[in-house]
Amino acid sequence: MIMAQSEKKNIGYFFPLEKHPSFQQEYVISEEVVTIGRHPDNTIPVSQESISRQHAKIERVDDVFFIEDLNSSNGTMVNSQRITRHELKEGDVITLGDVEFGFSFRSKKDQEVAKEEETTVSLLPEDKASGQFTTILTAKTSDSTPLPFTEAAVINKSELIKANMRLATLYRLSDLLRDAKDRQTIMERVMTLLFEILPADRGVILTGVSEAQFQPVIVKYKGDAPDASQSIAISRTIIERSAREKISILSRDAKTDERFEGSESVLMYDIRSAMCVPLIAKNKVLGVLHIDTREEVRAFTEADLSFVSSLANELALSLDNLEMRESMVQQEKMAAIGQTITGVAHNIKNILQLTMGGSQLMDKSLDEGSLENARSSWEIIKHGEDKISKFIRDMLDFSRAASGRKKLCNINNVITEIRDSVKDQLTKKNIKLDISLNPDIPDRHLSEDGMYKCLMNLIINASEAIKHSNGVIQITTTPGENETVVIKITDNGEGIPPDVMSRLFTPFFTTKGSSGTGLGLCTTMKVVEENNGKISVESTLGEGTTFTIVLFSDETKVSET
Repeated sequence: MIMAQSEKKNIGYFFPLEKHPSFQQEYVISEEVVTIGRHPDNTIPVSQESISRQHAKIERVDDVFFIEDLNSSNGTMVNSQRITRHELKEGDVITLGDVEFGFSFRSKKDQEVAKEEETTVSLLPEDKASGQFTTILTAKTSDSTPLPFTEAAVINKSELIKANMRLATLYRLSDLLRDAKDRQTIMERVMTLLFEILPADRGVILTGVSEAQFQPVIVKYKGDAPDASQSIAISRTIIERSAREKISILSRDAKTDERFEGSESVLMYDIRSAMCVPLIAKNKVLGVLHIDTREEVRAFTEADLSFVSSLANELALSLDNLEMRESMVQQEKMAAIGQTITGVAHNIKNILQLTMGGSQLMDKSLDEGSLENARSSWEIIKHGEDKISKFIRDMLDFSRAASGRKKLCNINNVITEIRDSVKDQLTKKNIKLDISLNPDIPDRHLSEDGMYKCLMNLIINASEAIKHSNGVIQITTTPGENETVVIKITDNGEGIPPDVMSRLFTPFFTTKGSSGTGLGLCTTMKVVEENNGKISVESTLGEGTTFTIVLFSDETKVSET
């Protein structure tokens, strides 16, 4: 392969598989050790919540590259397999948290050059590719409904075996497409399956907004890639007809017809049999799939066309579903941004109204020469400043990438520290703090600062829910199943109404009126999840509420439970 001549094994390239404004297009791995993580001091800083501060490192040892996980929270995977240390190969996909990167020994620029050299596709103009040199044997109407695949004529045992193999391939395709995350992967897997089943020499998938603008996006050759000078010649007339009329076409080259023996153009392109199938989803043509063979004895048949049509239908539906999912994700992001802006604006407006009211009273007091009233008005303004300051802190806590650096610690020590901080305050409100901590609970890798704020918020919320003089807040820790740590915070307050329960962890939702920001519980949930835990709540109106936090072992991820 031509591209192999330019590979430099002492330099690697690390590039994100999805565009993101904070990512570079590619990262050059030229040093002996390259670190990756959320902290800005890393060689490759990745400011994503799912990435640990020091997540992984890439080492070069004698021109061999290794990636090693640095005890990250969400782990490191190579080609969907979780690893501790792994030798990197050309084309490996590395997953850090929920962010995917590719590894290559070639830069993006070199890859594009190689791609242009190796995937030369010529769409022949009508005067060179029309019926003069091509005979259409079959043209079948195609639609976006996956067909129950059957062979046109199963006449012997060999044909029956072939039919069963192709049916199994269609089932296998569904499994392969289910976990594909991008268009490129989907189309590559379909093309690979085609070459496993059919005697194809070359294959092309072309996509675009219309048949006149179709461009090749996937090109595959049988065996090794050909010389850069070799191109795939495709009849533009057949492609446009297939897309426009939504038909699957089986054609043969005039080279097999004695009437055109010796034709220079036919000899030049040397194609004996070809199939062109439209990719249709919801009555919309997304592109076409074209494959050809130069083996006259293994020329394509109508059964082959039926099989490729079914495969193309699955491909088109997968591409359409992926586009729909990406559109929905984008809409959800925009909706979340809109909700956030609305919540922020609402909170700021309320605080400004308080501050503006204080300012107006102060102006009036100064005009009247009343120093005492001016002092009172100033207290209102200060209260507004305190509220805006608290709101900003809550916003920063909620939006911060992570709750803090994790270390091995015991949650009982965190709860004991909180007890010492709030004991006097609760006593003044006639609230008894009852703590029962099991000494046998295991240590966990936690952010002490994050869990401190999280539990403190739950205890303060519990104290505010108690309106009577016989208040009790109970805090317990117990070992749970599968080495989990279970924390329960129970109060005998007013309880939570059912209509509020479903919105409890929603950002900017609050039942405290102007005294709340609506960020406390959603930040608490975020901190718990960052520390490999889950939080749930049970409440009975008029009797009280229990918040339960379950912290999982380092070997178990929340997503696995």
